[in-house]
Amino acid sequence: MPLWSAHESSGAQFDRLARGSAFLGLATPVFVFGLCLILAASYVVPTWPAVGFVPLSDDPVRNLQSIVLPALALGLPLGSTLCRFMRASMIEVYEQDYMRTALATGATRWQATLRHGLRNASGPVVTVAGLQLAGCDGDPVADIDVLADPANVVLIMQEGRQAKHTLPETAG
Repeated sequence: MPLWSAHESSGAQFDRLARGSAFLGLATPVFVFGLCLILAASYVVPTWPAVGFVPLSDDPVRNLQSIVLPALALGLPLGSTLCRFMRASMIEVYEQDYMRTALATGATRWQATLRHGLRNASGPVVTVAGLQLAGCDGDPVADIDVLADPANVVLIMQEGRQAKHTLPETAG
């Protein structure tokens, strides 16, 4: 998605959609993604295990099904960051002299992107991915533990329906 977004002009419809979805992924907390995925999975595929965990030794298929939603909930915000970094790196690479040279030799824009641009743009993206991986040491476990217990999910959803949230007033 970031390659296509950077490949298109900055005002193209796909580029705006990609930037908007990446921004939404960055702005939405992980637990909100988790709750939305639980609701969507339980509505679209009622037989899918939306909450709970099945050990691998009990049922390997149900085990894989039970870790898909937490993996998506944790991976979407991280993927949004990588998407934005990849798009920015590719736009910078498109302005370099070696890309103009590759295009002048007769390569199409996609060939130049895959042969020359992707390799040079991936440095910052791999660096950020490594930093994100280092930051995933304890926080995801807490998110998965909260969402793995069906009682917690029910309490969170009930609180969301019943709460009367007020905005704090500031003097200014």
